[in-house]
Amino acid sequence: ITVKEGDYIQEGQTIAGSAHSDVLDLVYSPISGIVSRICPRVGTVTIVRPMKTLKVLAHIPGEIVETIGNCGAVIKGFGSFFEGIFGIGPERFGSLSLLADGPESILDEAGITTDVDGKILVAGAGATYQALKKSVEYGANGIIAGGFNQMDLVWISGAEINLQDTSLNLSPISMVMTEGSGFIPMNEAIWNILGEKSGNLASIDGSTSIADSRKRPWVFINQAPQAVLAADSLQAAHDEHRPVSRNNVAVGYRVRCLREPYFGHWGTVEETPDK
Repeated sequence: ITVKEGDYIQEGQTIAGSAHSDVLDLVYSPISGIVSRICPRVGTVTIVRPMKTLKVLAHIPGEIVETIGNCGAVIKGFGSFFEGIFGIGPERFGSLSLLADGPESILDEAGITTDVDGKILVAGAGATYQALKKSVEYGANGIIAGGFNQMDLVWISGAEINLQDTSLNLSPISMVMTEGSGFIPMNEAIWNILGEKSGNLASIDGSTSIADSRKRPWVFINQAPQAVLAADSLQAAHDEHRPVSRNNVAVGYRVRCLREPYFGHWGTVEETPDK
């Protein structure tokens, strides 16, 4: 044995040898790591890879309100939040950039320039395949639109989309449909939010699951630093514009249907059953 416990060794380094019949047999380390134990009875050398600190970026800016041991943290932020109908791609974030002329316009490749690098782009009713391809080439992190052509998503991703869980899709860009498949004018309320918040930091998650978890893609747009209000005002604004959750629906709320035969349709709640 040419090493001792605690030594850091490189892959391919000689760690032991044995001479017999004028021949020297050598043993080389199969990996780089730290010698954790050498067995004095049989000569087994145990090598473990060194632990490294993994830095994970927070998906949204805000205040840490809870830490989860050896896992992560819960962050509370203030801004605009909405869910989409369908999407692909993992968590990504960047400056929000409005590129379409209106909620019904379709973004083409002429609207994509080199300054989209690292940004979350906003189209109207949709974006052409050429626009999506150019967005990827120029380094855009995500794109939001009323809808996309399904085959365009397959071509951009390079693989068929798993409709049960798109978090398994390794798309080079995250995409969120706010209305449905195909080129569909974006909901005016969402369009207005995106237009007002253009330039703000936006977080986007295209992961979608239509299985039991019913996970939908979502977008969070951070409140601009210069527009942040006092804590009391923030709480008042939060209470006034409280988002509708699945367990918090009241008469008069505007909602979207997510199941057939009314999938994608908008409506106003007129009555809530007791059960």
